[in-house]
Amino acid sequence: MSCVLLLLSSATYAETLDFSDADCNSIKYRKALIEEYNNILDGQGVAVIDAYNQKTVSKGVNKLVCYGTYRFSDGTTLNVTYKVYPNSLGQLISDFEPDEE
Repeated sequence: MSCVLLLLSSATYAETLDFSDADCNSIKYRKALIEEYNNILDGQGVAVIDAYNQKTVSKGVNKLVCYGTYRFSDGTTLNVTYKVYPNSLGQLISDFEPDEE
């Protein structure tokens, strides 16, 4: 699954988002992580089917870092770091970075 081994990211314009109360392992956030990852993977022939053991590494205003395990439709399981942060234009960047194997 070489497409997943790349750093994948997307950008959206947004107002200030406060992630101070975020829990990356909550059902709400796990569903959002799966949806965002699948939006990025759209058309790649693989999809995220589960995200679990998510740990909240860092959180705050316009900043969230989660780390956990993702299962893909091709049977692959990878540990991935998710980061959301603003760039210099105010766009929120969402990055999914799989662990090096």
